Amino acid sequence: MVKSTASKKREINDDDVGVKEEEDASVRDGRSTVWNDMEKLETSVKNETKAKSEDVSLCLAKWKIDGKVGSFTLDNASYNNTMANQIKRQLVRNGKELLFSGEYFQIRCCCHIINLIVQDGLKLIDSVVDKIRAIGKHLRYSIPKKKKFYEIAQQTYHLDPKKRIRGDCCVRWNSTYLMLDRALYFSAAIDHVVEKDSGIKMYLIDDDEWNKVSVIHDFLKLFYDVTNEFSSYKTPTANIYFKGVWDIQCMLLEAANGPHSFLINMVKAM
Repeated sequence: MVKSTASKKREINDDDVGVKEEEDASVRDGRSTVWNDMEKLETSVKNETKAKSEDVSLCLAKWKIDGKVGSFTLDNASYNNTMANQIKRQLVRNGKELLFSGEYFQIRCCCHIINLIVQDGLKLIDSVVDKIRAIGKHLRYSIPKKKKFYEIAQQTYHLDPKKRIRGDCCVRWNSTYLMLDRALYFSAAIDHVVEKDSGIKMYLIDDDEWNKVSVIHDFLKLFYDVTNEFSSYKTPTANIYFKGVWDIQCMLLEAANGPHSFLINMVKAM
């Protein structure tokens, strides 16, 4: 019996789908192998540096890219320096040629450098930020007061309660930027609540202090934006490095000679 054209077409399509599924499975399996290896490396933090460098070298060989390594991007931890040097020596011993003779084998993580720069500046940040930190802590740790605050924010000032007041973390400078960003959004509601709450009335923020918060927030925004751009993992970032660092340098020079005296000490520390 002769099959119809539609049946033939369907048969061909079914075969194509089968081949495509096999190809997709192959890709998934290959990708899974790499990610499994990466997870093993991440979970071996407690291993000695030498053992960790050997694990990395084995993975590079397993993935067949040990002859294509351009550089490693690492933070400033001393054990990373040791590990990078050991991997470099291992590749040379195995007869692998390093790009630029290995001069750029270890590249410092620019996000980490920016973090260190901003951390130095935040040590001298204006005291008004301490007020915002104290207010946020007071509201976040009391369920009744937190509930009342968001009711006032929504009903009186038509603000979105889903945004939430944020705290900051001393080891993550960008959390300070996000804390200020959210405080500015809720500024009217914060003034309303603080003025009526005897527990935090001493932290009442006047108009001049809110202006300072706005200036500091704008100052930190460029660091925040550049860090996010450098942290991208789906697109190359080497091509945007110079512009990001140059923008930061220009902003620091501008702030050092600007009208806001409370920023000058911060900039000098950076």
